[in-house]
Amino acid sequence: MIEKNRMQPGEADILHSFSAQALLDSLFAFVGVVTFDGILIEANQSALKVAGLQPSDVIGKPFHETYWWSYDPDVQAELCLALARGQAGETSRYDVMVRVADERLMMIDFMLAPLRDAYGNIRYLIPSAIDVSERYSIQHEREFLLARERIARQMAEQAVRRVERLQTITSALSEAVTPLDVARVVVEEVRQTLDAHQVAMYVRSVDGTALEVLHSTNAPPTDTTAPVPITMLLDTTHPLGETLKTALPVFLVSQADREALYQSVTLPPPLAADAHGLALLPLEVEGQVMGVCMVSFAEPRQFPQDERAFLWAIAVQCAQALQRARLYSTMQEAVTTRDHFIAVASHDLRTPLTVMLGQAQLLDRRMQHAQLGEAFTRPIQAIVQQSLRLNRMLTSLLDLSRIQTGQLVIERDWFDLRRLVERIVAEVSPTLSRHTLELLATPDPLRIFADELRIEEVIQNIISNAIKYSPAGGPILLTLEQRDEHLCVAISDQGIGIPLEAQQHLFEQFYRAANVQHSSFTGLGIGLYIVREIVQQHGGMISCTSQEGQGTTFTICLPLSDHN
Repeated sequence: MIEKNRMQPGEADILHSFSAQALLDSLFAFVGVVTFDGILIEANQSALKVAGLQPSDVIGKPFHETYWWSYDPDVQAELCLALARGQAGETSRYDVMVRVADERLMMIDFMLAPLRDAYGNIRYLIPSAIDVSERYSIQHEREFLLARERIARQMAEQAVRRVERLQTITSALSEAVTPLDVARVVVEEVRQTLDAHQVAMYVRSVDGTALEVLHSTNAPPTDTTAPVPITMLLDTTHPLGETLKTALPVFLVSQADREALYQSVTLPPPLAADAHGLALLPLEVEGQVMGVCMVSFAEPRQFPQDERAFLWAIAVQCAQALQRARLYSTMQEAVTTRDHFIAVASHDLRTPLTVMLGQAQLLDRRMQHAQLGEAFTRPIQAIVQQSLRLNRMLTSLLDLSRIQTGQLVIERDWFDLRRLVERIVAEVSPTLSRHTLELLATPDPLRIFADELRIEEVIQNIISNAIKYSPAGGPILLTLEQRDEHLCVAISDQGIGIPLEAQQHLFEQFYRAANVQHSSFTGLGIGLYIVREIVQQHGGMISCTSQEGQGTTFTICLPLSDHN
């Protein structure tokens, strides 16, 4: 039985060969055998089938010259290095594209390992691989998604930075008073944000026939010279002229782009003639293009959509700021003319008024001395009172002019505030018929370092308002007291009061509360504005508490000494 089953000579080698080949073919992975010299002597069916090959196509050939590798010299060179490392006893493993059936490429995880005999000598090199196309596709897609996410994040961060920069520009433009201030802000911010080579702002001349350089990158920060006129064609043969005519931005990638699109390509000063990337932004308000902002770059620039939108937003903000600055300039000119007129008119009116008032007061005293009846004295007293009222109005107008031109002078010295208030009460009381002035104060002197004439003007103004706006008469209480380092005068009446919504506007010039605008109470609306300015120039404060129909209290607090 044993003899019957014993293998015949040579049978073991055949069985061994058959088992090795069967084992290789049964593997799902791609496996082969390469001699020490790099000749492929075995390849399993998986490796052959995926490439549509027969054993005769590859067996017995140099491994690096076989169908899988021969499509790309770089791939072959990398395999030769792996073969050399295998001959040196090293294992190589890397991902590589190999050619398979129908000239397609497949990503494999490739390994080449040396195979040693029982004596430790390297006899063969064993190449093996598995298909990682799906894994590679997933990894590639993951890398693509990560790259897209990274780009999106970078774009978002860039958008945030530009929005913040736009907010900074908007804030700076809101404080720009003159057109030159506007130009300085825009030129510098655009240059920094986009790393531009040069930025220049041009505005139309007064007659609208030419452009003038308002400000540019190369201009000194303290430049106050008049705008320089640009003498060049402003028609559509030049990008500048096209921007002015169409009110649309123009973006030119390079100098060659500019030369291909326009007949005239000379850039206006002070821009460099060799500039490449160029953006021309119209400064348009209400359908009128008042100028152009030009941004140049030393290299070609593609101007992506987000950058174009950013530049357009700046141009809109700039145009609006320019319009505001021009309107403000016009307003300032009108205010200057008004203030000059008020100052001259008030001065010219005061001279004849002083003469008229003096003569009326002299005539009043003579009539009283002659003991003439009330029918004679009343008209003269009316002239005196109205002349005094007109004199106060002229004083207010002059003070308003001085305040707005920064010429209101405060001349401080020490004086007794209690004595000043007592004198005012003594002078005003005889002229009142339905009101009484009551003073509540300490008998001790209350010395203060201030301008006595200006403080008298403040108190007189408040008392005058208390009398005017309490037509039914009644007491007017003046309270004088010291509060820490301040002396405070509170003047209270029982008049018509001030609506709550009007109290926050009381000290604005030309403002009058709604309950007196359409009544018989006359006034210019500048008295309290002047009062506040005088008090603030003393380092003091003025406040108001009132309830409509029940009266008003104004409180003036002045520092005892000069805190300035």
